[in-house]
Amino acid sequence: MKLKEICKKTGISKRNVHFYIKEGILNPSVNPDNGYYEFSEGDYQKLVFVRQMRNAGLSLSNIRSLIHTPLTASHYLNQYVNQLKQEQRHIEQTLISLNHILSELPIHPDFPALYSLCIESGIPEKPKDLAAEDMNDYRNITTINRYLWAAFLPQTKFTDYQEFLWAKVNRLTLEHPTEDYQRLRNFLNNLPSAQFDQLFSQQSERYSYISSLKPDEYKDCSREMIVYLKEGIKNPRNVQFWKQYYADFFYPTVMLHDSEFSRIIMELSPFYREYVFNIGNVCKMTYQYLLSDEGSDLYRQLKNTYGDNLQLETANHGMLEGLVNLSDFSEQMILSD
Repeated sequence: MKLKEICKKTGISKRNVHFYIKEGILNPSVNPDNGYYEFSEGDYQKLVFVRQMRNAGLSLSNIRSLIHTPLTASHYLNQYVNQLKQEQRHIEQTLISLNHILSELPIHPDFPALYSLCIESGIPEKPKDLAAEDMNDYRNITTINRYLWAAFLPQTKFTDYQEFLWAKVNRLTLEHPTEDYQRLRNFLNNLPSAQFDQLFSQQSERYSYISSLKPDEYKDCSREMIVYLKEGIKNPRNVQFWKQYYADFFYPTVMLHDSEFSRIIMELSPFYREYVFNIGNVCKMTYQYLLSDEGSDLYRQLKNTYGDNLQLETANHGMLEGLVNLSDFSEQMILSD
C-alpha cells in the first residue's frame, strides 16, 4: 500500500504516519526505485492498533512496547488500568463533593459561604502518583510468572488441565510469594521500561537446544559450558553485571527454576520438563568436572572472580547455566540503557 491508501484506510494523517515511523513504531519497506514507503498488511494492523490504544489513552512509549514486545502486555495494560481506576475514584469522589456544594449553595452566595461549603465538601486531592500500583494483585503476579516461564509454555491453546495448573501457579505466587519471588518481582518492577522490554524479548534458541539434547550429547554440551565459563571470567563487564545483579536477579531466578512453582510448570509443559531434566544433567556433569583435578583451577578461578556472588552447590548447580547466559543479559541491559 502507498502512504495515501493506508492513510485513507486507517483515518490517520500522513503527518502522524511519518511520526510513528520516526518513533520506531512502524518500519515499512522502501521502494528502491522511487524511495517511497510501501506499507504491508502488518503495518496497517499496527496503525489500527495504535489508533485504538491512543483512543484508550495509552502513551506512545507503552504502545511501542506492546507492538514490539507483546509479552509485556499484561504489565503495561494492568499498569494503565490501575491508573484509570485511581482517576475514576478521584472523579467519583470529586463529583460527590461538587454536588454537595451545589445542593447547599444559597441563592445569593458570597465568597465566605462558598469557601465554607468548599471546605465542608471534602474535595479530594489528586493522587500524587496515578501510575503507582500494588504489585501484589493477581493480574500483575502473572506478569512475573510470564517472565519466568512464558518461553516454555505451549504455543497452542491450553487444555482445561493446563489452565488449572497455570492458575494454580498464579494463585500460589500470590498467596505465598517466597523471598526469591519477591526479590525478582521488585527487581523487574524497578527496571526502566526499555530494559524491562529487553528482558521480555529474550530469545529461546538455547532453551530449544537444551530441551532437544540426548543423553549422549550431554558431554559435548558440558564442554561448551566449560568454554563459556572460562571466557566469562576474562570479561570484566560480565563479571561486574553478575555481581551487580546477582542477589536481586540471577540468584532468585535460578532458585525459582528449582522450586515448587517450577515443578508445577514441568507438569504443564513437556518442553520445560525436558529442559529442566537435561540442563540439570549437564550442570551436574560440569560441576563434577570442576571438582576433578582437571577442573580444579577453573573452579578456583570462578570462586576468586565471583566470590560470595556464586553458590554453585545450590539449585542443581543451575548457577552454571546462569553464567553461560550472562553475556546475553549484559548486552540486553546495555543496549536498553
